[in-house]
Amino acid sequence: MNILPKQWEIFWEIPGCPPFLTSEPARLFTNGMRDFCGVDFPDCILEYRHNTNIWYLDANEWSKLDKVLFERIIEDMEWGKKINLITEQHCYPCLEYVGTLKNRDFSLLSNEELFNEYDKFMGIYIPAHASGHPANVLEMKNQRLSGYLKEYTQRRIWTIDYEGNANDIFSKLVAPTKDMSPQLEAKSLYTFGLVVAKEKDLTPIFKEKTPEEIRKIIENNFPGLWQKLTEHYSNFCWTIYNWEGPANTVETYIDSVSSLFRQGKNFADLLKKISDEQDVLISEQKSIKERLGVDKKHETLLQIASDIMFLKALRKDCMYKSAWLTEGLFKEIGSRLGLTVHEARYIFYFEMQHALLKGRIEKNIIQDRTKEVVLHQRAGHLDSILQGREATKFINSLNVKTPDYSITQISGQVAFAGKAKGRVKYVNTPDVMDKMEEGDILMAYATQPNLLPAMRKASAFITEFGGITCHAAIVSREWKVPCVVGLKDVTKILKDGDLIEVDADNGVVRKIL
Repeated sequence: MNILPKQWEIFWEIPGCPPFLTSEPARLFTNGMRDFCGVDFPDCILEYRHNTNIWYLDANEWSKLDKVLFERIIEDMEWGKKINLITEQHCYPCLEYVGTLKNRDFSLLSNEELFNEYDKFMGIYIPAHASGHPANVLEMKNQRLSGYLKEYTQRRIWTIDYEGNANDIFSKLVAPTKDMSPQLEAKSLYTFGLVVAKEKDLTPIFKEKTPEEIRKIIENNFPGLWQKLTEHYSNFCWTIYNWEGPANTVETYIDSVSSLFRQGKNFADLLKKISDEQDVLISEQKSIKERLGVDKKHETLLQIASDIMFLKALRKDCMYKSAWLTEGLFKEIGSRLGLTVHEARYIFYFEMQHALLKGRIEKNIIQDRTKEVVLHQRAGHLDSILQGREATKFINSLNVKTPDYSITQISGQVAFAGKAKGRVKYVNTPDVMDKMEEGDILMAYATQPNLLPAMRKASAFITEFGGITCHAAIVSREWKVPCVVGLKDVTKILKDGDLIEVDADNGVVRKIL
């Protein structure tokens, strides 16, 4: 692999992520930026190690590119709106298409038909995934747009002597006012709970029985209620699937409703609260803009930032729902090639046609690939692939920025203001969530929906990856939990059990010695 000596930097690191939905969008990354802003991004290195996907970018090229993107949006806000529109135009059709894969029996297809179904899906999915790259580049490293708008907010506060924390006010101004999947899921679940509450005989059952027992009772005796529950499951079980599952179960939702019954919650009140919160947010945004005297230009830029946040969540929905609904497709592909569904997800796009139509795939290469594989994408083309020891040796040879382990204070971006003090727990994957205790501070490279059970115990969230549009930021605003994101190298500098203070009023995390 011929790589010029560069200063490489990790663009993102995603646990539980095989190549089947990320390697092709990465190829588009290296030439797609030219189409968006006229700047070439020549090199991108992808490493898949023990099912974690790591992207390496040239540090200087990355800074150059996010600066060009930012300046283009400031100069031409219609172009900024267009970037968001492109994401929307790709994601909604993708979500609609993968919905048609639900309950498909792929075993009835010939190998050619199976490949055609795979190829059709990839043709719709790849541009939907790749459409979010400009926003990611813009916000992941230097948070140029959000940083600019936060500074503008602070200046307006100082100008009119407005009371309030700039970080908190900025978070409100860019918070999406459209329902995202967490709000839609909550509304659906509370609506189901409201129907259950009307069946007086069921209330004590939900309070006293196990989820498994409740499932049998509903399934056998309440067909209308069972239909509503299974519809909710079908519509939202994928929200925690991430890339490889598992998805939520019917029993998961029964347990959630049972817990709310035991807490004495009123489902009508819960539904009203969600609706009221949205109305309050819209009213607050209007009031803040008027009081701060936000001009038309910056009002438009704030809306672009808000739309980026909404569309980032929509794009993630597109990824996770696609991963869930193509599980049967990859299971059938794996079955025909003598591979597990996990191994089948390590077949690259350019290999699939040959594998299915010729029936030829070297299983030992695919199985070795699940341990470690490195791809070098250059100018929109796959330049080379390394596996096993060669891959490890190559990654170790890269000139990657290393952190300063001696520092005790790290600055990042405020997602939700507040302060917390406690023991840090590094929770990046669901298999280690058990170590979280009430009041701990959850640290992750980046949070995902499958970490929500651990996040509920946390007094604060801190992440190395992300800006105002990342998952941790969105959850923190919804739950009103202090959160600082974009803390460079925090997962390498802090370790489990360190006593830290999270000052999310000022975007600072301090290690208490």
